Amino acid sequence: MKKIVVLMLAASAVLFNPGYGTAEKTGFVQSDSPSRMQFQEELHKANQIRFERLEIKQDILQKKDELLQLRAHRIADKKGAGLTDVRKQMKEIRSDLIQLQKKSATAKKEFKAAMKKKNHAEAKQKMDSWLLVQEEINAKLKEKVKLMDLMIVKLKS
Repeated sequence: MKKIVVLMLAASAVLFNPGYGTAEKTGFVQSDSPSRMQFQEELHKANQIRFERLEIKQDILQKKDELLQLRAHRIADKKGAGLTDVRKQMKEIRSDLIQLQKKSATAKKEFKAAMKKKNHAEAKQKMDSWLLVQEEINAKLKEKVKLMDLMIVKLKS
């Protein structure tokens, strides 16, 4: 019975006191912190870069499938002996991609830290550096597609 009385008193305090629980009284007023809305153009660019990267990766998967089929025939026909230099270039690109992805992760963490510090200029700089790294990743993936095309041409001949 006591619990019901306490709940009714609390409910009446909330319902009949117009200022109770508002942001001004509780201290939870939102400040003018840098929000993601200030970086809307950059975020759209990041999404566009991500979309482009996904298209490139889809192309890479199709090329891998075709290479897999060609390698099965190569084993039977003994073709494709001159692909060692192309494979070395692919390994270099793979190691470059790993480094760029680490660089991208640190740039993104630095951007988030600048956002928490409410430092607009630093956040803008970090966002721009992250976007540049993302573009570099896409360029490396495009190089990988070109090398895969070269491998396919060599295996088909």
